[in-house]
Amino acid sequence: MTVTQEGYVYWSQVSPQYEVLADAMLGKNTLSLIGEKLSAEGRLGKVAEFGCGTGFMTKVLAGKADSLIATDLSDDMVRLARENVTGFTNIQFQVADCQNTTFPDREFDTAIMSLVLHHVENADMTLSEMKRILKPGGTLIIANLTTGLNLAYFLLFVMRSYYLGFRISRTIMPMPKLLSQPVLRDKLESTGFKVILVERMKDTSRVANPPVDYIKAIRVP
Repeated sequence: MTVTQEGYVYWSQVSPQYEVLADAMLGKNTLSLIGEKLSAEGRLGKVAEFGCGTGFMTKVLAGKADSLIATDLSDDMVRLARENVTGFTNIQFQVADCQNTTFPDREFDTAIMSLVLHHVENADMTLSEMKRILKPGGTLIIANLTTGLNLAYFLLFVMRSYYLGFRISRTIMPMPKLLSQPVLRDKLESTGFKVILVERMKDTSRVANPPVDYIKAIRVP
């Protein structure tokens, strides 16, 4: 994922406990809900995953992809993902910046960004890069941490996230830049994508768990 230097340091430091932190911040079922949606997808062809973290979604994607490049900006995350995801012969792991990759134009059938976009410095540049590396008609799948909580619950989410992150890493978590569903749809369409699916999911075990939008969009030729 593309983050500031402060963000890079933070995510590298929390990498050994990333999934524990994600469960505590987002709800213990949120990663599984996203994984279930991905597992219901058909064949994905040649896939680029951005923000692979410690490899939770990579395991799901490997079973759907002809080939998969799993990437993260943090080399610590990539190292842990490589250790956690074994037994597949169709995966390559590498450090990559989703805002400015080194991949060729029109290289991939599918690009995946799960819980990444709210951490990037420039969402517009990131979406433009996704369009560049996708083939015409290729699919972009985004699991987007979105707005949808009332102010009181949003403040609870922020305070919980900051507290848990600081307790683990002694580093302050960068403030997420949440994009509402309408704003993200507009950005996708203005970049050259056609949105074909938007589905909201939420771990209901706690009222202050944030919603996540599962969005599929096709690169317009």
